[in-house]
Amino acid sequence: MELEKTITELKERLSVLIKNLQWKDFETLIDLIFRQAGWQRVSETGKTQKTLDLELLAPVTGERAIVQIKSQSDLKQFLYYQDKFATMTDYDKFFYVVHSAKKSLIEYDNETETILYFGDKIADLTINSGLLEWVIKRTS
Repeated sequence: MELEKTITELKERLSVLIKNLQWKDFETLIDLIFRQAGWQRVSETGKTQKTLDLELLAPVTGERAIVQIKSQSDLKQFLYYQDKFATMTDYDKFFYVVHSAKKSLIEYDNETETILYFGDKIADLTINSGLLEWVIKRTS
């Protein structure tokens, strides 16, 4: 019970640190998380197109993915990108990653195939990817 409380507190504090990352460091963190999960970056971060920040390949399955990374976002902005994703038939997965999602987006009942990651999930992924110290060093 005490351990669960400590882990919850760690994730909450880590979420705050992640929100304090510079935008480029936040993009790098998300890139590192996906690479730790076995994805390979096909494009430079944030440079390929306006509608994607990362273009990824899963070498084992051959799946291709797009990751759109936002420091802040609301439902209107997500739906804009969702419309763009719907026209991209060369990809198998779409991720929309936001460390500070507005209430409208958090409460959205996502029935799309786009995978949404918000602050708490990003904190989990950061810990599971062994990137806790990386975030601490970037925010110190």
